[in-house]
This record gives sequence, structure tokens and C-alpha cells, in this order.
Amino acid sequence: MKILVFAGALLLLAGSAMAGSSLAWNDCLAGGGVPDRTVACTNSGSAFAYGSLNPTQAAPIVGATDLWIDVAPAVAPGPWWNPTPTTTRWGSAATDPASGACIGWWSAAPNGGITFQPPAALLVENGAKMRLRITTVIGAGEEQPMNPGTDYFLGSLQLKFNAGTAGNAECNAGAAIGVSDVIVYQPGQPDTHEGQSVSGSNCITFRNPPTKQCPGATPTSKQTWGQIKALYR
Repeated sequence: MKILVFAGALLLLAGSAMAGSSLAWNDCLAGGGVPDRTVACTNSGSAFAYGSLNPTQAAPIVGATDLWIDVAPAVAPGPWWNPTPTTTRWGSAATDPASGACIGWWSAAPNGGITFQPPAALLVENGAKMRLRITTVIGAGEEQPMNPGTDYFLGSLQLKFNAGTAGNAECNAGAAIGVSDVIVYQPGQPDTHEGQSVSGSNCITFRNPPTKQCPGATPTSKQTWGQIKALYR
């Protein structure tokens, strides 16, 4: 009996530790996504990292989310990691993962969601890291709930391989990639910053560099709901 009670307590602790953001390659973490992707640096193909959130508090009328992701290359970010525009290397998508383990928080909205990212990255920590932003919005009047205990898909980050990738020193050195913040927007309500998962499940690696330098939760500049809506008008 004591063993069963102890095992049950461990399960409860494990479940609570998953509250917050997660990031994984190939699928949401709950759908079998993996923490590292080590592939040869070739001149074609791409890889997708899926971001998700098990919110720590209920948000009944979500109209938009910001997923902020920091990329910490093992070598200083150069033109391969941070080209101009960044869409040469990075993309984003709102397509739900095939496993169905997490579905877009916007999936039940009549017109779905619109996901996009700015064409430039922010350089942070004296240029040692790049900060990427993936924003998803839905139409006014179509706001959706997000509740604790459910893992919601926030968008996927695409890492693109193209001409000049084969043998590239920046690519070969790899990087750590992690969620620095998640902002949940509700019209007329305070913004919610979800930050990191205490389980550490929000950090992945590309080519598993020896020095991972996983990003920490970092407050991002506050946007207003009106500014977010204006991005897709």
C-alpha cells in the first residue's frame, strides 16, 4: 500500500511539473517529440520544432499568443544562423501535429488561426543569442479558452537547410533552442506570461553541442491586444 501511495505521489508530481511550455522536434512532446535532432548539414530539407503550452491558469477568451524562442548557437550567430531576412533559415506554421497529442488553441475557431513571424531576429545577451517570435491570432469574436491540464499547440518553428549548408561550420557546431517566454493575450484582460516549464522540457538541441546554454525564462516587451490585432489587418 505504501508503495502504491508513493508511486501515485510521483505521478502527481510528474504531471504538475509539465505545466508551462514545451518544445520538441518532430511532434509535440506529449506526442513523442524528441529533445535533439542530429542530422548531416546538407543543402536541402528542413526540420520542425513544435511548441506547446499547458497553462498554469485559465484563460477563457484567448485571441492571440506570442511564442518567443531563443537560439543559442555553439559559435557566435553568423550569416548561416541569422541570415537577412531570417525567413531564409526560419519559418513557422500553424498545422497541428499529426499525432493529435496537442491541438492548436485556435483549432475550434470558425476561421482558424493565422501564424506568422517577423522577418528579422532580435540579438540578445550581447549578440550571443537570437530571439525569434511566432505569433498566432484569430478573428475578433472567435476567442477560445485555454485551461490548465491541456497541452495546447502554439506553432512550429521550421529550420531550413539550403544552398551553403553542406559543410557549414555554424551548422556543424549546432545550437541549443529554447522557449524564453509565452504571452497569452485576452481582449480587455491582463496579458499572461507563462515562461518556462519547471521540468526543463522547453529546451531542445540541434546536433547536441557540448555546451548547450539552454535559454532561461526572459521577460519580453509588452504588447497590447490592439497592437497584436493590428498585425493582421
